Amino acid sequence: MSFGNEDDGPSLEEFEANFGDNIFVDLPFTDIAVPGLRDPYYYTFFFPVYMAWMDLAKGSCSGFAATSRLMANRTIPFAAFDRADNGEGVHGVLYPNGYVGLPPCNPDFPSRLCVPRPAAWTGWDLFQPFRPIDVWGRIISLQGAQTSAEFLNTWLPQLKRPILSGPRRGISVGDPNLVLSRIRADARENLIVLGGREFQALHTVTPYGVIEEQGLLDDLLTPTPRAGFTLIKIYDNNWPESERYIEVNRTENTFRYFFFNSDSGPVIGEGAGLYYMPVSVFRNPRHALGPIDIAANLANLLRVLHTGTAATTLKDAAGGEAGWSGTTLVNSYEGALPFVQPGALPGVPDRFDTTMFFLRSTNPPTSSDFVADGGNVVLHYAMGEGDIAVGFNAAGGSGGSVYGILIGLNQALQGMGVRSAAAVQGFSASVGSRDTTRRSLVWQLDAGAGAMTPDVHLERDGFNALKIRNNSPQPFTYRINLAGYEVEPGAGLVEFASDSITHPGNATLTLKPVFGPERGFVRELDSNNDGVPDATETLPARGALRASKDAGVLALRWRSLSANDTLESKKDLNEEKWSAVNADIKADGSDLATKVPISEKHEFFRVVSTSEDCFTLATQPPGAKPNPWEIGGFKFEAFNAAGAMQPQNSIVTRSGSTGLDVLHTVRIHPLHDCDTLHVDLRQTSGLVVLEAVGPLGTVIARRELVGTGTAVQSVTLRGVATRISYVRVISPNALCVIVKVCGERTQVPSTPQPTSSCQSVSNATSGTFASPLTGRGPFIISSPGGTVTFGSAAGLSGNWLSLFGETQIDLLPPIEGCERVRLSVWDFEGVITAKAFNAAGAEVANAGPLAASPTPQQLTLEGAGISRVVLFSSSSKALLLNFCCDRFIAP
Repeated sequence: MSFGNEDDGPSLEEFEANFGDNIFVDLPFTDIAVPGLRDPYYYTFFFPVYMAWMDLAKGSCSGFAATSRLMANRTIPFAAFDRADNGEGVHGVLYPNGYVGLPPCNPDFPSRLCVPRPAAWTGWDLFQPFRPIDVWGRIISLQGAQTSAEFLNTWLPQLKRPILSGPRRGISVGDPNLVLSRIRADARENLIVLGGREFQALHTVTPYGVIEEQGLLDDLLTPTPRAGFTLIKIYDNNWPESERYIEVNRTENTFRYFFFNSDSGPVIGEGAGLYYMPVSVFRNPRHALGPIDIAANLANLLRVLHTGTAATTLKDAAGGEAGWSGTTLVNSYEGALPFVQPGALPGVPDRFDTTMFFLRSTNPPTSSDFVADGGNVVLHYAMGEGDIAVGFNAAGGSGGSVYGILIGLNQALQGMGVRSAAAVQGFSASVGSRDTTRRSLVWQLDAGAGAMTPDVHLERDGFNALKIRNNSPQPFTYRINLAGYEVEPGAGLVEFASDSITHPGNATLTLKPVFGPERGFVRELDSNNDGVPDATETLPARGALRASKDAGVLALRWRSLSANDTLESKKDLNEEKWSAVNADIKADGSDLATKVPISEKHEFFRVVSTSEDCFTLATQPPGAKPNPWEIGGFKFEAFNAAGAMQPQNSIVTRSGSTGLDVLHTVRIHPLHDCDTLHVDLRQTSGLVVLEAVGPLGTVIARRELVGTGTAVQSVTLRGVATRISYVRVISPNALCVIVKVCGERTQVPSTPQPTSSCQSVSNATSGTFASPLTGRGPFIISSPGGTVTFGSAAGLSGNWLSLFGETQIDLLPPIEGCERVRLSVWDFEGVITAKAFNAAGAEVANAGPLAASPTPQQLTLEGAGISRVVLFSSSSKALLLNFCCDRFIAP
């Protein structure tokens, strides 16, 4: 048996495990990582692109194939995973497909075992990347290798021009005979990627031998003698218990392979779309796309990735087009190479939002038209040292175009314009530069989440400036965040932001960074676009402190960091503590300002922001409020189910709690930089979804509240490697109020989402088992009665763990303790109580009983070092569905 070739979505842990130590900044002119200094290029720019890219992959076949080959080659030792202390159980490996899960996973395949999720990782470490400690984590991290420069450098030289007719016809054109020769020479060091004629069945498999002068019968499964043909023996992770073959016709230089039977007949891969991928790509370190450590062919190709689009077309100057017409790939564009992400399940139609195009630098596109699919859209264009990405939220069918693509001499991608044909919700852009000395500079433009119709052109001048042309007659308001690593003296790690900038319509604005103590921006406005600035001014960065003498006193002024800035001082930098300055601070234009006496000795000043900006909605009087509504450092916007703004916000009282009414969706915009948002809410709707959206419009954190809440619930969403632009609270059934919000801006790398170890007992195999029961994740389930029972319940499908009497859950190593345990229970009579104990046996938390409910509820225990939970129930109508151990690891 095996678990399915599936994907469970990308994550920060997967991202770091994929790129390893290359996530750190290198010493200038070396490839030596500086531990503890994560590369801004990877996190500020490439991380959102990676998340969007990998979210498109429908499976994990490359990860399966690579993991099985590395296991067979003993590069990944079995002992690294086949251990009792990683939660999978001793000898739980079904070679080479990983750990088995609990059946049934899919009702259509009752014998298929479930994927052992979630993936297990090492904890957050300032000096090391996340690393997988179970097989599933290894599989999905290796699946991410397809985003690396090393993977694409191998793939691209194998792609040939499309062929219109004959046995090698198709858009996916490779060299099967070349693949065959590599497998003959060393099957252990190569994987095979099958592409079909139009990338319609992209899949990665593991070869292990060849049979000369053999072909396949019509069933494409049975070998038979055939001159001029060779069979490649493979392990296919979709058929782990079957011997499979790829047939290569050496005369025609084509291949054939049977994938599976569908409702419409056999799904067969054939043609010339066969490619090899060296195992070294997965075994050795990998780099993000960029100019460092990548071959010249990739640096000279313009890389185009659109996600969240229903259709798009690239056009060149000669009238050639590349894109999708329905599910048919059209490519008359000279030199365009389509790339469909490995991992797409065979037989699933592809379209442009699962495709990346590589265009020759000698034939850049003149335009690109796109139609949104409804939701978050990311447009990413990159070449060599230059990257430009744009993100927004668009309703289905909203069209637009990318235009004015500039490729400058020795500057790679220099400029790109974006024009929306219809209003979009929000607009953000990132412009990145990087060079061979490991310098990186990323500009993030954030225009907020309001409705707008952008028509903007972005042009980068290396590390010197960013030029923004607003081609719309309407003013354009945004903020700029700048992050990077500069090698020039006094710069080093760069991260600062501007306050709000209003850009007039039909005007050009150039921003130049200023590093050092006077950090900020020089703003040059060209109102008539004649190339000569009409106005030049210096914009200090937010929080940048400036000083001058004024009539015998020291005048201090700065741009506000947050709603709660504090001015501090010390007379000696060797002193440990700073002291708050007792001064009258007032607003002076865009700045905060104060005056202090001039000291006879040296004195040092700084501005710091308190860790949180909070606003309590529960204290507001009930009634109508504006929409949008700005108050307390936040902006609140209310939307109906169709995405249209409500006529007003409303403060109401529901179930004894007062707060902001969520009739369907409320967006919470922090008005100051924020990478963590805490939301307290009261809901009786049964389902509330909270999503944090980053600068590129992609969802960077998500939480769901299910079941009826019996009290105020707290949710924390963290941006991890990027700032939160806004959080949307979605309550489809209404019956939800937001009680309080807090925005946090950390001064160190953000703490990741809680590291969680979960175990689902839903749909378990029915029966009574001896206690204690192991092998169900990193937990031991036991009962004083000596047995543990899984069975069905009236009115419910599946089998569940009965909680009648006393049930105990103990943690297995290496989990040393939880700060929080969450249990999803079905308690029809309101009798379940729970106690949590630490390793010393002391009680650290208790909860329950919950009110009786016909729907699932969550029972939560919070305490230090929880290693054991004991549940008590006096009813046979009390069931356990799943439970999770959460650990919060500080950076």
